[in-house]
Amino acid sequence: MSSFSLSAENVKFIVGSQSSVVETGDELYIGYGSKVSDIIFENENPNIKKIVIEGAAFIHDYSFISKCEKLEILVLNDVKLDNLDFLEPCKNLRILALDSVSFKQFTLPKVNLDFFRKAYKVV
Repeated sequence: MSSFSLSAENVKFIVGSQSSVVETGDELYIGYGSKVSDIIFENENPNIKKIVIEGAAFIHDYSFISKCEKLEILVLNDVKLDNLDFLEPCKNLRILALDSVSFKQFTLPKVNLDFFRKAYKVV
């Protein structure tokens, strides 16, 4: 996957009472030190295929990810989640990487695990 994409997505980042719209390709990265507290996609079904969120202390609601039905890769490092229910609409998810993630309640999301079963021979 490249960082260049012919289809650009407009993403609104909310920081406190301020907001700014950023144009991104099919990848979205939010890193350590970011004060982003909310993310809003202008497109109802954004063409985001990869999301990496690391150390985003101010994001408390990850439901924006549920709009990314084309999402293939999700990397979450050093974040706090209530659960993984926001992944249910992400039918194309192939890679889910969680590192130093704390949960209020850990339950597997209701996603199609056929790919995971084939790749890892899970029965």
